[in-house]
Amino acid sequence: MLIKVTAPTGNPVTLQEAKAHLNVTDDIDDPLITALIGTATEHLESLLGRKLLTQRWELRLARFPRGPIEVSLPPCLEIVSIVYLDANEDEQTLDLSSVRISGLGSMEGALVEARLSSPWPSTADHPEAVKVRFDAGFGAAADVPAALKTALLQHLASLYQTREASYVGPANVEAVPHGYLDLIAPFQVWRF
Repeated sequence: MLIKVTAPTGNPVTLQEAKAHLNVTDDIDDPLITALIGTATEHLESLLGRKLLTQRWELRLARFPRGPIEVSLPPCLEIVSIVYLDANEDEQTLDLSSVRISGLGSMEGALVEARLSSPWPSTADHPEAVKVRFDAGFGAAADVPAALKTALLQHLASLYQTREASYVGPANVEAVPHGYLDLIAPFQVWRF
């Protein structure tokens, strides 16, 4: 189970960038545009399977796995802590020097492996016995790839221009603008 601990500060695009893209010069629709930035960001992150801006998450597991722990919100910027309930149900903090961390900052995600000299400890029988805290996202807004910002702005413009659900005739109605999926495809996380 994944739990958001700390939300990102800010958005991948600023209100000023959004207004420039929309060709809006007055301030009347600022609250609406700000809300639509959030909506477009959430939609994009859900399609991607990754987070855009740095935010802290916690992965909760019933026990340590037999192999590595897969941190599933790439890019993972840092493993902050690993806390677990020992066999006596006392909370313990695992020394991060006793694990091998690979894939930080990669598009594939990070892996946390027990070193041969110190295997995973035993845990209590509890559905959330292991808690891995980590920071995920590309970093600051300036670090978000341009293609993803473009896709976000395209979706924002579509939402701004078409504020109500509509259907006209037998044509296909798309939930996102033409070209949006092409822009985000290289960044999507695929799980099999």
